[in-house]
Amino acid sequence: MRPLSSSPSLLSATVGVRGRQSMIASCAVGPLVCAALLLVAGSCGDAGDSKGNEWDDPGRDRSQVVGSQGLYSLLALESHRTVHDTPEDFPIEQRHMRAGPIRDAGGGPEPCLVMRPHTDLSYRLPALPTGARLEYAVAVRRNAYRDQGLVRWVVSLDGVLLDEVELDCSATVADEDQRWMHRTLDLPHAGELRFVVDYEGDGLRGPPVGLGILRVALPFEVERQAATQESPNIILVVVDTLRAKALSCLGNERDTSPFMDRLAREGALFERAYSSAPWTIPGTASVLTGLSIPEHGLGDSDSNSLSERFDTLATVLSRAGFTTAGFSCNPLIDSAHNFHRGFESFQTVGWKAISEVEPAVQEFLSGVGEERFFLYLQPTDPHVPYRPLGPHLKRLGIKNAGNVYEEKARTVLDRWYAGGDVDVGRMMRTNAHNLDLYDAETAEVDRFLAALVAKLDAEGLAEKTLICITADHGEEFLEHGLVGHFNQLYEESVHVPLILWGPGVPAGLRVGMPVENRHVAPTLLRAAGVDLPERMAGPNLLSEIDRRALEKEGVFLLSQKGRRGDFPGRESAKLGSMSSLIEGPWQLIRCAEKGPAPGSYERLFNLGDDPGARKDLAAQFPERVQRMSGRIASWLADGRAKRPELVPTSQDTLDIMRGLGYIDDEDSLEGDDGSAAGGGDPRETGEDSVEDAEADEDETPKRP
Repeated sequence: MRPLSSSPSLLSATVGVRGRQSMIASCAVGPLVCAALLLVAGSCGDAGDSKGNEWDDPGRDRSQVVGSQGLYSLLALESHRTVHDTPEDFPIEQRHMRAGPIRDAGGGPEPCLVMRPHTDLSYRLPALPTGARLEYAVAVRRNAYRDQGLVRWVVSLDGVLLDEVELDCSATVADEDQRWMHRTLDLPHAGELRFVVDYEGDGLRGPPVGLGILRVALPFEVERQAATQESPNIILVVVDTLRAKALSCLGNERDTSPFMDRLAREGALFERAYSSAPWTIPGTASVLTGLSIPEHGLGDSDSNSLSERFDTLATVLSRAGFTTAGFSCNPLIDSAHNFHRGFESFQTVGWKAISEVEPAVQEFLSGVGEERFFLYLQPTDPHVPYRPLGPHLKRLGIKNAGNVYEEKARTVLDRWYAGGDVDVGRMMRTNAHNLDLYDAETAEVDRFLAALVAKLDAEGLAEKTLICITADHGEEFLEHGLVGHFNQLYEESVHVPLILWGPGVPAGLRVGMPVENRHVAPTLLRAAGVDLPERMAGPNLLSEIDRRALEKEGVFLLSQKGRRGDFPGRESAKLGSMSSLIEGPWQLIRCAEKGPAPGSYERLFNLGDDPGARKDLAAQFPERVQRMSGRIASWLADGRAKRPELVPTSQDTLDIMRGLGYIDDEDSLEGDDGSAAGGGDPRETGEDSVEDAEADEDETPKRP
């Protein structure tokens, strides 16, 4: 791998955007996926520009992977920021801002500082290695194009001009030209990096503008590799909200997963795999980084954005010469939360059914040729709202449930716990019906995976492709008094599938010990023969020696907003931060940091004798509780000591989380309160900033 030399050339000219650069390197453009499905544009950086040619375009450079290795994000370094001047009535705010109405024209949300001209701010840059560069973006806020005028940005380092950018903010700017302008600047040394924005025009004041990305990175260029059986491709499928019991091979009496069952028989099945958390962002972050929640901080802080200081599977594999692409159907797993890092193309198509993304996935497999690739997929079909296709309902024998509640299950359950009028029989029918629909959604994911492997066969790729299937978390159906996910650490919330299939995977391997699915990252890298970064050097789940050592460690789990529910007693309580340790058959669940009575909630279960976790044994085994609780405390402290600075969560992410029922209206991520009774309905969420009052036509839930 060699550093990428600087280029004085500008980014492509765009109508309504003018710029002058000094010491500027062009943004790398990676391979591209089916243009019709580019619903979110990738940002300048690892992801490159996600618009343009298709994967099989003969004009695409197939010889090199061009990207950048993140060093840190200035958005995370608030202590290094000085605001010299800004309007008193419009203080700088960090959030996700949209630049325009058309995502695939570059108008989608980016993490940024929102401000009005005149604003003058600076960052004190930490020490920089040779060749470091700044990747940043500027835009006028969506719906703020008015009158006639220009916004002018000036960027300097220790008083030396680096960049000037002018943005037309007039009412006449076309929708397709309302977009983020991505810039890349060489940083010759550390010092004071200053940004000044001004306005000239007919309006009384300038429009709100965004200063985004603010990523310091090292560019690289490496030869693309070819795949073989000894050096296989990797496909990682993280199925959103898929609990272990949804699969036939893991206990479902219905035939929901015939194809995944086949992969489990032909490959490796981990019967007691656990996600790190009962919700998407921390669970996915652990899978991609191999780190525990206390280490990466997501789900244990006020941040929901991956740190630039952590490697992910994609960053490691791109530097190893893999062609990389990702497709996420969950709007929280996107470039705005930095999950696109390392991918040449990363598309977030919020809440679309996997069948709508399938053509683009097939297109990628058709065009990748002999290139060694890493493909990441995150379907959300088992997530609410449950809207399975008719053929799956018919095959599974699921019929009309009759008199059920049309309201969300969470809404009915909240009313139940509040002492309101609820028909218990109707509620239980609704819960059973939702579980039926959830099973049918699982069958749709199974169908998709069968089609995926069939495509690999057709392209001659199956024998040199390693496939891993797991989940970010599970789903509750009143097993412990709640519905949805996010709040509890029982089996239904965190016990997930884990299947490995392909070259180097022992056929028929079944592992019964508890394992964390975050160890997927080091396992896949070792199976692919790729060197591991130091912080990702965890155990190889395919190694018997590593598994024996891992068995002594146990499994650690964390929920930021714990809650308990006693359905028969109509009692529910918020508990604050909840943590858990699983050692063999034993599971301790505790809330010892926050809540009205810290340390008052400890539950111990023997899952071998009591798989449903119904009988609390904490009073009978106080020494075990004390020892396991001490291990949890050490795990939290050790992980947090390794955590770098993080980008704070924006108000926009909190709004999405409230719409999903993860947190209440009055909650923040650092408060002592818990969340609502369970997962909500994404039809009530949006990917946009709060200022965008109108919904986009493409923000529709799966299978409307």
